[in-house]
Amino acid sequence: MWTETAVKEEVLDCQPPYSFYFDLVERFWRSKKSNSLPFHRICTLARKQAVSYLTIESAADRSDVLDEIDALDEGHGGGGSAEAVAISYFRSDISPQKIKEVPGSGFLGQAILINYTAPGSNAAEITYIFEAILNPPAIPDAQGASKALLNNYLCVEGQFERTVHGRKFSLRGVYYCQQNGHTHVCAHASLRMALNSCHVQDPPVSSKQINDLLKLAPPCTGLSLGQLEESIRDITGVEASVLDCKGLLPQTYLSVLASTVKSGHVALLVFTTANNVEHVVTVFGYTRNSDEWHPQAIPAYAGPQSAQFYQSSLWIDHFLIHDDNFGPYYTLSTRSLDVDHPSVSAQWIIALYPISPKLTSAYAEAIAAIALANWRPSLATLGTGNWFDYMMRQDWQYVLRSILLQKETYIDHLKTAIAHDGSTMTTSELSLLNSLPQWIWMVEFSLPALYTGNRSKLGEFILDAQTSPNTGNPLASIAAARMPSLLLIWDSIAGTAIQQPTSLQSHISVFSNTKSEHTW
Repeated sequence: MWTETAVKEEVLDCQPPYSFYFDLVERFWRSKKSNSLPFHRICTLARKQAVSYLTIESAADRSDVLDEIDALDEGHGGGGSAEAVAISYFRSDISPQKIKEVPGSGFLGQAILINYTAPGSNAAEITYIFEAILNPPAIPDAQGASKALLNNYLCVEGQFERTVHGRKFSLRGVYYCQQNGHTHVCAHASLRMALNSCHVQDPPVSSKQINDLLKLAPPCTGLSLGQLEESIRDITGVEASVLDCKGLLPQTYLSVLASTVKSGHVALLVFTTANNVEHVVTVFGYTRNSDEWHPQAIPAYAGPQSAQFYQSSLWIDHFLIHDDNFGPYYTLSTRSLDVDHPSVSAQWIIALYPISPKLTSAYAEAIAAIALANWRPSLATLGTGNWFDYMMRQDWQYVLRSILLQKETYIDHLKTAIAHDGSTMTTSELSLLNSLPQWIWMVEFSLPALYTGNRSKLGEFILDAQTSPNTGNPLASIAAARMPSLLLIWDSIAGTAIQQPTSLQSHISVFSNTKSEHTW
């Protein structure tokens, strides 16, 4: 049985000249051998968001914290000592000494730090971030409100409640945690970050839960791909969608990773670094640069030679990640997985979808590209209007963007869509979509100038995500297609398509499951 080290409750004014380096990190990070970079990163994010106060209190009243220390102590033979420090960050003119008066918007987040000392004269000291729930980074304005970062899209956020001095605060964010190198390592941490952000529960999924499931005892050295899949299957009830990146072009697996987060789901990215060391990070968003030069200037088209297209991921310059070695809310350059760092090699992408799609996003995009190239002559007389005529006039390299979603979400998307010319779809037109499969790949198609300038699309192809590819007739995977003035719905039994003119005559906004107030 371990002994608890008491934590003194404090409220600290952390505005300059207060130093996070010396007054906080040096004071509470007991182990000089443990990696303190995540703690520095958390403080950096708080400083960037104009933190004014922080509170110190014990987190030993939380059952999941006690379970964590119990497992760590048991792994060292028992009899150690530990403290659990909850550090909460505030941006407020009101001191947390008056905790009931602090506005809820002033709570920036909380980190729980564990210091553990094993028994014995050569006692091992371990310090790590057990968890951190932080508001996504934002820029504070002069009035104290927060502005979202330009072109940053967090596609996965959990809703959490954390207690400070007896008061519960609610905040949205992406769960963060750090390995302790003994009862859990990098893969445990990344898996916990993913699961606790997309499947929020109380208490959160713990490393002990993962180890018990896999029948692992410390010291832990890592998790295999199979163990990651087993954990996801047991905890979520859904098979993970795994892409083997080895042998694929970077543009292909980056497109799949982009499709995962654009669909609103979290992914684990497994890659090797120098000396063939394998590492895992949790991916939950992206940054988009509509002024990116290389997609059109140095085109690396996807798709077959006869039906090439631009991947929308070409305009993604970073993915938003948590890295248990370095901290939360980092951006990972897509070029680091492409050309800048030849020693970095992607191995696996593990997508945590709510279902197990039988079609990949890359396959869905290729099918849509083939249909766009091959069907144009037969469609030319079926639609009307400037944009339909523009599509039919000649071949184009379209921008394709695949999203996994439910039929109802797709219908709601079109129900609220208002085209550039003000046109909308009617209720009777929308009713035809009720026959679509429940889970679909929506492959949006656009043109580069429309996509980057208007964030708009001309239409979409709909594929049944839960039906295996038809190798004899790949285009049979298409359940529907929509373009300006025309809707096509396939009847799989009759083998024919319903051709429905629609009142939606122009381009509409691309689908987004998140809103950004600052999009360029």
